[in-house]
Amino acid sequence: MRYLQLKPNGKWQFRFQIPPQFRQHFNHRREVKKTLHASSKQEAYLLGIQHELAIKEYMSEITIGGTVTSFDEVHVREMVARMATKGISLIHEAVSRIQNDATFKAALMQARDTQDACGGAEQVEGFFSLDLSCSGALSSLRSIYPDSVSPRKRAEQLVRSESLLDESAKGSAAFDLFFNKLIMVFKHLIDARISIENMELAQASAIAVQLKDLSVMDSQSATVREAHALVSSSIAEMFERGNAVRQKHDRGSSVAAKAVTPPESSLANTTPILTVDELEKSYLAEKANQKKSEKLQAGKGGEEINLADTKKAINRFKKVIALTGISDLSKISRDDAIEVVDILRMLPANPFNKKGKRHLFDANDVSSWVEVNKEAKLPTIQETTVGAYMEAASTIFNWAVKHQKLSYNPFRGIVNKRKGLNKDIQKSFSEDDLEKIFSHDVFTKLELGTARNTNLPYQSRYWVPQLTLLHGARPNEMAQLQGKDIFKIKDIWCLRITDEGKHQSVKNKNSRRIIPIHKSLIERGFLTYVESIGKDEQLFPELVHHNSEHFMKRLGDWFRTYISEPNGFTMRSLGFYNFRHTFINHFKQNGVSDVVPAEIVGHLHQNFTYNNYGDAVDVVKMKEHIDNYQVPALEQVQPMFQR
Repeated sequence: MRYLQLKPNGKWQFRFQIPPQFRQHFNHRREVKKTLHASSKQEAYLLGIQHELAIKEYMSEITIGGTVTSFDEVHVREMVARMATKGISLIHEAVSRIQNDATFKAALMQARDTQDACGGAEQVEGFFSLDLSCSGALSSLRSIYPDSVSPRKRAEQLVRSESLLDESAKGSAAFDLFFNKLIMVFKHLIDARISIENMELAQASAIAVQLKDLSVMDSQSATVREAHALVSSSIAEMFERGNAVRQKHDRGSSVAAKAVTPPESSLANTTPILTVDELEKSYLAEKANQKKSEKLQAGKGGEEINLADTKKAINRFKKVIALTGISDLSKISRDDAIEVVDILRMLPANPFNKKGKRHLFDANDVSSWVEVNKEAKLPTIQETTVGAYMEAASTIFNWAVKHQKLSYNPFRGIVNKRKGLNKDIQKSFSEDDLEKIFSHDVFTKLELGTARNTNLPYQSRYWVPQLTLLHGARPNEMAQLQGKDIFKIKDIWCLRITDEGKHQSVKNKNSRRIIPIHKSLIERGFLTYVESIGKDEQLFPELVHHNSEHFMKRLGDWFRTYISEPNGFTMRSLGFYNFRHTFINHFKQNGVSDVVPAEIVGHLHQNFTYNNYGDAVDVVKMKEHIDNYQVPALEQVQPMFQR
């Protein structure tokens, strides 16, 4: 597909998207770009046609009847290397998840025990020792190798699906050599999956090393680098041919220009439809108007409009677009959007928060961060963050499509956050993790520390982790509490999560709720502490509100620095939010009705009848369930005030 684009410098640029089956012969480029020395749109169009013809002539020289007869060895070797490299990545991903995700590891061990109790591997159809056909997260192991296709059959299917090798190429000795290598790649992947199913992780890693050996190119034929050099010279020759055609035409001949002037409709899409800056400006303006309208309707017209969440989404969207390397949003394809997901997974997490590393990223734009992080060696972003980036891009593209600024959203449906990246199905803290957390001096010696600007003790360091863990709350819901949010209902002390107070916020309408206070907090003097705070005051006045992180900025930084990182939680993607997951998983594992935890944690209960017609769960019933949640690690916590 050909594009003409007038650049900001006044020069026309020719762009041609290379069909997938030919990209190996263009140095694996997705498109060819060329600046045109044209003085008018008509002349640029003529030159564009000439370059397009040169590209198509080059492709025809290496193609006969729709099959590539040249470079057959290079193509097959690249196929082997591609499948081996992909397999290595999947093996390492599975091994890493077992090592770092305790719940996933426990699920795999339970599946192993269950299968053994049901007759062992003999009862499983196919090559493997576990039946994962109806599994949840464990079904990801099937991505290493599918359940029942033999290595030879899969190799045949792959070669047939490529449709790039004619019978002459398939009859060569080189083809036999590399086709059998491809079979061996698939055999190794089967062995690797079996090793992982049996928790033989060292064996799986050893197989990955063998796959790496298979991915190395044979030295007796041209290497990939040599093939690329040949391709690059061919592209240069192609442009020389195009320029030769161009020189046959008189630049001053208006007759020739008029003769090839295309219809206006064919030039309709030759200029950029929308840039990132233009879309950002329009999107931000509309969101600001919406926020202002909401404030006026709520009688809060004098309050400052908070666009922090909108700006955060825009920044994520801009990073995603930067990683595509495409400035014209209308030119981003579905393939471009899919490729970004893998790049995002390699981005460093919080690169500017690491002392001694920040300068490495300051000097480079986001498109270089993956390469820079090879030196910095920072942890990469979590899968949920990848989902958030892709969701931001899809949301803003949807808005652009809705307002007829774009015709297509290439990011739509790539990441389903509701099903695949829901924060509330993340990891829980183990009992050992909780022991480490609550053995900190803040909890055992009441060494709270004081805020520099106010000299107030950091009561939040003591109370908010416990409040979050024992009530399944979102961290900021507890950090933003005010004195008036603590009161009695039916003689039961409760706390209220609301957005009515200054700087208070909730995630959605279901987040506004009332929760009975856990008895252990009352025993540690929580109500005594509340009495020392005025009704209209922040319960934790040492915490300062920030637009992006609300009241959790200081507390989150402290928890990460003094608890998460020293205990290795950061490397396991565990943080403050996992207190909430720990609470939720307690109810799931104990078979408590979804209605009760949904009311406590502020979820939309998935039963339609309950949502629309049921009464709220009684606080007495909620109190019973909350108090029944016991955390042995909290026994070492010293009371803040004696009752």
